[in-house]
Amino acid sequence: MNKKDVYEEALELIANNPSLIDEIQVNVNVPFPTAGGSMMWDTVAESNGWKLQKNKITGLGRILDSSNNRHSWGDMSKLRRRLREIVDCYGASNSTSTSTSLANNNKGNSDVTGKLLDLKKLLDAGVISQAEYDRLKCELMNQFKDQIFS
Repeated sequence: MNKKDVYEEALELIANNPSLIDEIQVNVNVPFPTAGGSMMWDTVAESNGWKLQKNKITGLGRILDSSNNRHSWGDMSKLRRRLREIVDCYGASNSTSTSTSLANNNKGNSDVTGKLLDLKKLLDAGVISQAEYDRLKCELMNQFKDQIFS
């Protein structure tokens, strides 16, 4: 899958579940109306009206919804990395059937929120790394998604 396809898949996931945009925030952002960026912005990827754009002068990036409201902005490499993380975590090619999960054996706590809080405590205590936390969080979210949609 090429980079543009990954970004388009991420934008499609966001269009279908706008709350995912909260996971992409690079800088503090207040959704803000824009003119859509036809002169100062290059559209790098687009799906379902959502756009990843790069400023022609500064190189900064932003994500716009189908109404051209800005939902995220900042360093383009950070935005791209976060979009790839969205696809890795929530994308169609993600499979949780073969993953082993600490979350499954997490002190008998059966609710997703409790498990996420327990993982955060492990991260804050330095027991697991940020990468391990992110991976386990994705596993939990995919298990939750599988339970809801199965």
